[in-house]
Amino acid sequence: MKRILVLMLHPSLAEAALDLLLAHPDKVTGYCRSEVDAHGFGAVLTGAAEEVAGSSPRIRLEIMVRAEHVDALLGLLKTHWPHPGLVYWTVAAENFGVLS
Repeated sequence: MKRILVLMLHPSLAEAALDLLLAHPDKVTGYCRSEVDAHGFGAVLTGAAEEVAGSSPRIRLEIMVRAEHVDALLGLLKTHWPHPGLVYWTVAAENFGVLS
């Protein structure tokens, strides 16, 4: 079964995280990247604008993986990721395909 591993990262860290994950194409099927405003999720509000908005900019990575690879990818991030506070969760991908 496929899972979606969701990572919430500070924008300055997104490229490095993708480089690390994409170095393992046997485990990463594909991904989507989007800019979001986050509240909670380890996001520390800095500056008046973020405090007023109540959120801070984050990059949300949604990575399609096989269920059996989730723990390995999380272990890889934990071992090789020098930045604390990486927030993640997984959701089931009940259907996955490409319409042609």
